[in-house]
Amino acid sequence: MVLNNPRGPKRRVKADSYIGDENATRRILTGFKCLAVILFCVTAPTTSNQWILIEGPDTRSFGGVDVSLHIRIHATDGFIVQNGGGASLYGNVLASDYNYIAIGAD
Repeated sequence: MVLNNPRGPKRRVKADSYIGDENATRRILTGFKCLAVILFCVTAPTTSNQWILIEGPDTRSFGGVDVSLHIRIHATDGFIVQNGGGASLYGNVLASDYNYIAIGAD
C-alpha cells in the first residue's frame, strides 16, 4: 500500500507473514527500503519474540533484549533475520509463524 503525503515523500506500508525455515541468515523482501519494521512471532508470542526494527544500529525486542546483530533492516529492500541455533530471539525458528508490518518512504 502506498500512502500519499502531499507535504513529503510517499509512505509505503506492507503487512505480511512468513514461516521460519531455520536458515542461518534469511532476507525478507518487502519491495522497498524499510524505515521501520514491527515483527512478532505468532507461534510463541512472548515479549522476547516481538521486535521493533528502526533504521540505524539498534534492534530491540519488546522485552528490551538487544538483538541488532541478528535482526536488522537491509540496506535496500526488506530486513534480515537469523536462526541463531534455534534460539527464538532471532526471528527464523523452523516452522514458527511470524507476522510483520514494514514502513518505508520513497
